[in-house]
Amino acid sequence: MLRTVAVDFDDVIHEYRGWTGDSPEGDSIQEALAGCGALALRFDKMILFTTRKPEFVKPWLEHHGFVHLFAEITAVKPPYVCLIDDRVLSFDSSWEGIPQAADRFRAHWEPPEGKL
Repeated sequence: MLRTVAVDFDDVIHEYRGWTGDSPEGDSIQEALAGCGALALRFDKMILFTTRKPEFVKPWLEHHGFVHLFAEITAVKPPYVCLIDDRVLSFDSSWEGIPQAADRFRAHWEPPEGKL
């Protein structure tokens, strides 16, 4: 089996501050290209994981120099060794505190609850 890493698109390699339409408008996240290049050296396959349609993401990837790094663009959860995403709770084999953490969870770019 290939060692695969899945990388989320919005706010992991693409600057994201909320939905503005199908076409991504932000720049690349600082150091994302170098980080993805380093991942490509360590894994057999890299998959870009996004809810955006590939036909809108691929031109952005080409423009910003990422397109050659990803074997696939998908919204379907692929089999992977790890997922790099801004909207993940890390699970350490215990459900203790998970419901509360999920209830409080905010992506790093979202304002804290009650502070809009």
